[in-house]
Amino acid sequence: MRIVFIFVVLTFLGCSPSSEAPLVTDGPIQIEGKFKLTESYLGTGGETDWQVVENGPEFVFAGNGTFTSTHYETCSTGTYVIANDVLQVLYNCPDFENNAIDEDGFITYAIAFGANFFILTPTSGPTCIEGCSYKYTLIKD
Repeated sequence: MRIVFIFVVLTFLGCSPSSEAPLVTDGPIQIEGKFKLTESYLGTGGETDWQVVENGPEFVFAGNGTFTSTHYETCSTGTYVIANDVLQVLYNCPDFENNAIDEDGFITYAIAFGANFFILTPTSGPTCIEGCSYKYTLIKD
């Protein structure tokens, strides 16, 4: 029993976190910073690779659960929550309409974190049949 405990302790002490390791969360989290869409992955039925996106839209997330975005001309502000690897954004413009909004008014994405980026995969509205994901990279001003 003692040997197993020592092995487990040494295993954890000997490991250093990778810069590409995903952020592990088990409840609501907040992110802060400006993130720009830099790559997209759009399935077309054949082989697909990540494609560079020039001048992609941006999200600016505040730690208080609010955001600004350049995604839509008609609305650029709202609130967000991240829980259980899902990002929910709620645009706060009264006449904002979008086919990706779910029945509760949110646009939702599966979210996976990297060291200085996150990847969003749409889960509300019409989703990509062959799969699609979007990589947002932290922009340091």
